[in-house]
Amino acid sequence: MPFTGHGGSSPPSDTTVGPGVHPQVPICPPTVVPRGSRRLSSRSQDLIDDGKVYHSFLGILGAQHFEVAEDGARIFSGVEIQELYGPANDIYAIGKAGALPGDIIKKVNGKNIKTLDGLISFLRGKKAGDEISIEIIRNGQTITLEFLLDLRPSDV
Repeated sequence: MPFTGHGGSSPPSDTTVGPGVHPQVPICPPTVVPRGSRRLSSRSQDLIDDGKVYHSFLGILGAQHFEVAEDGARIFSGVEIQELYGPANDIYAIGKAGALPGDIIKKVNGKNIKTLDGLISFLRGKKAGDEISIEIIRNGQTITLEFLLDLRPSDV
C-alpha cells in the first residue's frame, strides 16, 4: 500500500517505521511544551508543583444569548446566566460578586465573549484563585464584577 502522506510515494528517508508499524502513518516527534508557557504554567504546572489541579469554577448554568439582526438572523452576543449554580445550592464566585439569573456576560478580562464555548475556553485557561473581571448587561445597564474564581467543588 503506498505511503499517502507524500503524494503516494515511499516514505521519505527521515520518516522511520519499525516492525509492525503501518507505513501509512507518518512518525512525528513528540510535542514539547516549553517551561513557563501559558499552557504549562496553568494546570500542568499545578500538577507538577502540588500534585493537584485547581480547576476554576464560575458557578453558573449558562446558555447562548442571541441578538436579532435587521434581516432576522440570530447573532451570537454573549452568555445568559440562567441559574446561579453549585452543589447543595451554594452560591459561588460570580453569584457572590453580585450576578443574577438573566444577566448577560459580554466580556471577561476585557475580551469579548460571544459564545458559551468562548467562555468555557477562556475559563479552562484559568485556575481557582485567579482574579477576573466580568462585564455583564442587566436591564440595559453595563455592570463590571471583579472577583476571584472558586475551586470546582469536585476538586475539594
